[in-house]
Amino acid sequence: MRKTLLLIVCLFVINGLKAQNKAAIESFNTAVKLYKAKAYDDAIDLFTKSIAADETFTKAFYYRGNSYVKLKKYKPAINDFNAVLELEPEHEKANQMTGFAFMKLENYERAVASLTKALTINPENVSATNYRGTSLMKMKSYEKAVADFDRSIELKAGQYSAYLNRGTCYRYTKEEAKAIADFEQALEIKPEKVICHKYIGKAAYKMKDYDKTIASLDKYLETKPEDKDALYYKSFAFKKQENYEAAINGFDQILALDPRHAKSLREKASCSLLLKDYATAITSYDVLVDMDKTNPDHFLNRGIAFLKEKKFESAEADFTQAIALNPELARAYYNRSNVYTNMKRADEACQDIRKASELGYAEAEKYIPSLCKS
Repeated sequence: MRKTLLLIVCLFVINGLKAQNKAAIESFNTAVKLYKAKAYDDAIDLFTKSIAADETFTKAFYYRGNSYVKLKKYKPAINDFNAVLELEPEHEKANQMTGFAFMKLENYERAVASLTKALTINPENVSATNYRGTSLMKMKSYEKAVADFDRSIELKAGQYSAYLNRGTCYRYTKEEAKAIADFEQALEIKPEKVICHKYIGKAAYKMKDYDKTIASLDKYLETKPEDKDALYYKSFAFKKQENYEAAINGFDQILALDPRHAKSLREKASCSLLLKDYATAITSYDVLVDMDKTNPDHFLNRGIAFLKEKKFESAEADFTQAIALNPELARAYYNRSNVYTNMKRADEACQDIRKASELGYAEAEKYIPSLCKS
């Protein structure tokens, strides 16, 4: 009798487990279809139901984790991948996706640890190699990152992201020629990724190849005409070529987008001074002074423009303010000496030229005999 009862209980448990497993699998299969259809929230509900029916169902945990990743919910994704790893510590993809999720959360050290585990299991895992390289790049471990991208490219040719990221590492290590070569390779793979033209242009600027800078940024600006950073580099390249009119045109494009773009105002004013367009320089410095009344250089340079325009009182006021902000600013004393000379204030001119010389302004020394006769 006891044996019969025990057999009945065992059959009941077995049948219950079979029914439970069947429910788990049915929910899982439906959830996978929803996952593939990108209905991630609905998929998560059914993966959860599947896990409730079978708490050891690693595939359900893994797919639910991936669903969370697709929704950019990285913390619950990590929890699910950890559940997989508790059941199967050598699960390659769970280690990989844990690393990916940590990378997205900007926890790069933990990302590298998980991705290294995945690569220990499978050294030819291209995705894990790329993710680890990206994490190392974010940690500024550029040489190690380059090694990963080298390996990734060796494992699988034609990877846009591997060339792009390796090129970015080369830019940070100031290997601009290598960076340009990688960005150009990335463009060959995906010509529609116009951002590469910008990266090429900025790398070329560092190499002082201003023609290439301008040509590359022109290609980028065809589709991104309002990118102020690209416009600025292009304009500055023109300035380096001493094509000041073209430079000013570029800075004006930026100022049309952002009238108080300080760097463009400053460089436009500088180019205007070089072109002897002092009125335009003054207008730019007016805005800069209004934006920042604590910068002595704004007053100094506007004062120089006023001096060139023979507006001596305005020049004096600006040089005096520049000195008040920075009493060690030798150029301000030197130029104010010039103002005082023109205003027939000989004693003050002498004092300022001596002060400029004391502060190390070499040009001042030769004027001391003529300005300080007594």
